[in-house]
Amino acid sequence: MNCKSRAICPYCRDNQSNSRDHIFPQFLCGKKTIATCDKCNNTFGSTFESEVASAFLPLIVFLSQSGYNHCKDLLYKHAFKVEESGIAYDLSTNMYAYPTKPYVERTKDHVKIVAANRKQARSIINNLESGVTHELQKHHLLAIASQPSLNSYSFTVGKSIRQLAIKMCIGMLANSDLSVISTSNTFTNELFNQAETSSVRQILEPVSALEFLLSPLSHFIYIEGNKKERRCFGIVGFFGGVISLYVPISYQFRKADFAILGELNLVTKTESFDSIIPLKLDEWQKEQPMEKMFEFTKKWGPRINSKVEQAFGASVLNLGINEPKHNEPISVPLVWSEYSVEFNVRLSLKLTGVIPPRIDVPLALQDWSIRNTKSKEQVHFIDDLVLQVNTVIPEYEKHKSYTFHPFRDSTEIELQVFSEHWLSISELEFSFTINKNKYLAFIIFQNPNSDMKLDGEMILEFILNNSIVIPAKRDPTWQQVSDDYVESLTGPVLEVEFSEMLPENLIISSITPLNHPT
Repeated sequence: MNCKSRAICPYCRDNQSNSRDHIFPQFLCGKKTIATCDKCNNTFGSTFESEVASAFLPLIVFLSQSGYNHCKDLLYKHAFKVEESGIAYDLSTNMYAYPTKPYVERTKDHVKIVAANRKQARSIINNLESGVTHELQKHHLLAIASQPSLNSYSFTVGKSIRQLAIKMCIGMLANSDLSVISTSNTFTNELFNQAETSSVRQILEPVSALEFLLSPLSHFIYIEGNKKERRCFGIVGFFGGVISLYVPISYQFRKADFAILGELNLVTKTESFDSIIPLKLDEWQKEQPMEKMFEFTKKWGPRINSKVEQAFGASVLNLGINEPKHNEPISVPLVWSEYSVEFNVRLSLKLTGVIPPRIDVPLALQDWSIRNTKSKEQVHFIDDLVLQVNTVIPEYEKHKSYTFHPFRDSTEIELQVFSEHWLSISELEFSFTINKNKYLAFIIFQNPNSDMKLDGEMILEFILNNSIVIPAKRDPTWQQVSDDYVESLTGPVLEVEFSEMLPENLIISSITPLNHPT
């Protein structure tokens, strides 16, 4: 009897596959699935996929008013307000509008109830005072006098959509039997939100060679392997590419050149997955001029308006077509500076007694277990190490190496090296170098005074004096930038320096053993 073993989950590369997951997310009406483990499937669905689905919901609902037929009824709460009555309405993909809150209109002879459904109306009837007939004499769907339009839409390219882009690339590779391509641990860590920064980059201009192959409003996944450049990458686009991300997959690619393209067509509601001739696309760089970012933001609305009209012949989207006003959102670059520490460890262990089958020393210092040999009490040395680093930071010199010996005066310390095996430490030395890293983000706020235009130093003064929220910690999706890039920024720039090293950021780059088990 032949028993076929289950494939390993392509996401975690650890658990056996016992579930199915969509390549294009189910909330976008994707149909094609791949074998995955239940744990990854449930985790992704309840975290970053759910967040992106909520962010895309307003756009999907208003696309439905333009002719798009979504696969599932969705309801956009507080979608619009009728100026004549002041009543707010929820809007659904089935083309109906429902009052966000039920209300009652009274006349001399009748009580008129406007509610989202009969059940809601019946509940109000049952609570009416005596003297009112508790019967629903007639009901009808309320027609809205004017077709609502989507005039503003805010979407942040944060860590959730970057994680989704990585997941979609892995799914595409697995579907094409190309999951054997080597991906770095950093790539996997980003998928599971364990990386300090994200390598996924937002694309700030149309990828014309790619969009030429697609229908106007498709979601797509393009993956290319370039042997000459030893580079494998993906480009993931939503709504015709108006939201697109560049996903570095591998910089160790040595196989034959290839390209695959997956498309989810919003007009025909069909999926396709094909091998195509590689487009030989350039790598999208992390650092982009500020002018390009502002130009992209300015053109984003008209671009999606145009794509909707191409796809369906009409559009109720009116994004980005109004004349600028002084009270429009103001965006100010935030340059966040913080320190990273690179450790090299010299470790000598006393190899006496029972030698463990192997010696495992974690690279994350938080995972080290050190105890007193006699009392067996845990020894907490990380706080001392952090204190030592933070003492050096104010006057550190670039590329200079500093040393720290946490247990120089103690000979009764042992390290857990494997399972229940502990070995005594005869020597432990940390040498470290300190680097100052800079990251780019944006502070966005509303100008409360439409009669006054804020610019230059007035903007910085307004931020500092009006409780504008400045982040207390760095977001992993912020783009790391060079000193030259920071120097090139024009206009008001807010600079924040985080001058302390946190214990969770202490990572060892190398361990030099001073002896080996024999």
